[in-house]
Amino acid sequence: MTNRLSPTSESVGKSTLGSSLCNLSVLCVSVVNVFLSKSTTETQRTLRLHRELEVNPTDSFAGCKLLRHGSWGSASLHPRLYAIAALRRLKKLPRPSCAARDWIGVRRPTRDFAALFLCFIMAAFAVSAQQSFDRVRPGDYAGDDKCLSCHRDQKSFTATAHYLTSKPPSKDSIAGKFREGENILKTSNPDLLYRMEAAKDGFYQTAVLGTPPDTASLSKRFDFVIGSGRKGQTYLYWENERLFQLPVSYWTDVRKWINSPGYEDGDLNFGRPVPPRCLECHASYFESLSESGNGNRYNKANYVLGISCARCHGPGQEHSADQISKAPKSAAQLIINPAKLSRARQVEGCALCHGGTGVTKAPSFSYVPGKPLADYIHRTAGPNEVVDVHGNQVALMERSRCFQSSNMTCSTCHNVHLPQRNAAAFTRSCLGCHKVESCRLFPKQGHRIAENCVDCHMPKLTSKSVVSTSEGRKMQPQVRTHWIKVYSDVNKP
Repeated sequence: MTNRLSPTSESVGKSTLGSSLCNLSVLCVSVVNVFLSKSTTETQRTLRLHRELEVNPTDSFAGCKLLRHGSWGSASLHPRLYAIAALRRLKKLPRPSCAARDWIGVRRPTRDFAALFLCFIMAAFAVSAQQSFDRVRPGDYAGDDKCLSCHRDQKSFTATAHYLTSKPPSKDSIAGKFREGENILKTSNPDLLYRMEAAKDGFYQTAVLGTPPDTASLSKRFDFVIGSGRKGQTYLYWENERLFQLPVSYWTDVRKWINSPGYEDGDLNFGRPVPPRCLECHASYFESLSESGNGNRYNKANYVLGISCARCHGPGQEHSADQISKAPKSAAQLIINPAKLSRARQVEGCALCHGGTGVTKAPSFSYVPGKPLADYIHRTAGPNEVVDVHGNQVALMERSRCFQSSNMTCSTCHNVHLPQRNAAAFTRSCLGCHKVESCRLFPKQGHRIAENCVDCHMPKLTSKSVVSTSEGRKMQPQVRTHWIKVYSDVNKP
């Protein structure tokens, strides 16, 4: 059982310098990327593996030497080093040329070094100029069980996608199948496949590289399930105190294993790190062990999975103690009721995760509902910027005339305590402001048009930010847009 903690509600100080330098450091990263993009396509592909696996290419020769001396399946060999060594052994990845080594920085040109140096300096200033936020204090968080012991009418919350967005692995929580014939993901590389395995001590993803009998395999355990499974799931594993995404995910619509977004089809790779900003929207808490609070090092014994009551209502231990006590109750209730917040603060509570990744200005998991989100994250989507249908529903909603000409918030349509799966049911919210007779399709469709406003005015569109592959075919999910307007190119009822 993990400790259940929550960020404290107090923050000290304010610095616009921190956010400015954060933005400047992001610009520097873009400049560096422009410099590095000058490499050839093949060199990029060859060296991308080195870069993503975070291994100096010269180190991989030592890995090859280990393999030649019989350490083919050595558990002590680091997985990213192992991957490169295995590729070398099977002659799938050439040794880097001088130009290639130059490209990844073994021998940096002056211009690349200067850009990288500037980037690191700006990032260091940004971190030092961040606001000062109190660290987590044990005991601030009441826990969902204690909340639901009084608020029994909200127990349906435990069936929502929010609550189920992260959980431990089990035969019930993992949506994918482990039966023979359903547990294999073939890749575009004929010499590489991934096999999902259920063992007595857990669940594993195993990469099998080569052609029998000359094969190598590498297995990593499912340690966390990310995603409720309604659309799909991805999976994480521990490497000491660091978390990495497993290379195979599951897509519910097609009922099959797929390459995880962010991984190249056909590459043997287990090395995509999981930063706190990702966890912040798929869990309630992970204690960071990095000094900045935004690095990929965590306390393996101190995390809270799922989106809990505290993410919307704030730490509840004082509220719980006050309610249990026989002393006169505090008029302040010592808890946050989002419905009593201003419209802006209500929307910001959702925008923490549904407003885009943004640029962090404070350690992850330090945001407290009711506080200005701008003190924690700089939302980067400008009014004229193209916003993908996935991940920034708030920016799309804010562009809607419905939002701009009313006092609506996310909770106008959404009840976060209930599973909501029927799009037609949201029509009730639409008809709270609109008359069905005002729809231009009413003369032809009549009152039947009131059965489903959403599919016409908030259709499902293809995401361009979430891209995966399966058996060499590119796959992109359909996600319902939150830009409410008239769409001329969607199917009408």
